Amino acid sequence: MTQWISIAGRKRHDGIDFYSTPEWCVRKLLEHQDFEWPILEPCSGSGAISKVLEEKYTVVSQDIRTDPSVYGERWVDFFAHTGKYPTIVTNPPYFCAKDFILHALEIAETVCVLLKLQFLESVDRYDFFQNTPLSHIYVLSKRPTMYPDWEPEPKNGWTIAYAWYIWKQGYAGEPVIKWIK
Repeated sequence: MTQWISIAGRKRHDGIDFYSTPEWCVRKLLEHQDFEWPILEPCSGSGAISKVLEEKYTVVSQDIRTDPSVYGERWVDFFAHTGKYPTIVTNPPYFCAKDFILHALEIAETVCVLLKLQFLESVDRYDFFQNTPLSHIYVLSKRPTMYPDWEPEPKNGWTIAYAWYIWKQGYAGEPVIKWIK
């Protein structure tokens, strides 16, 4: 059965924008960054990020999808979330990433998202970056291969560059950019 969900007022198919984060991406982040907890992972998918974070932190895992493979609580609309968390760490749907970050900043002190490096581009996001407290960008030197859980792993790695973006409430100054290997 095809299921459509609404995220930030946009309808998307249940499987669109669901790509598992390779475990190594989270491990590399944790080599460079500590977080306050509990951590909210609002796009938990099959738990790729949550399971690594749980080795060190208390994590609340949620996802809007109802698929039985969802790790944690299913059918939780992040945009309706009003609870407060010290930290949010996630790989949000790219099509609504800016809206996701803006809402995350309403409910968390620290917001950490994995996004394409090209998220830094665009006239549309210029004001967004000027008016949000982006503190760090951790560029992944090795490009991750991300693919839906229901598809076999691609033979060749992707050619898309990714980075972890971190916003901290009250941060002033230019973002720190680091490359992690």
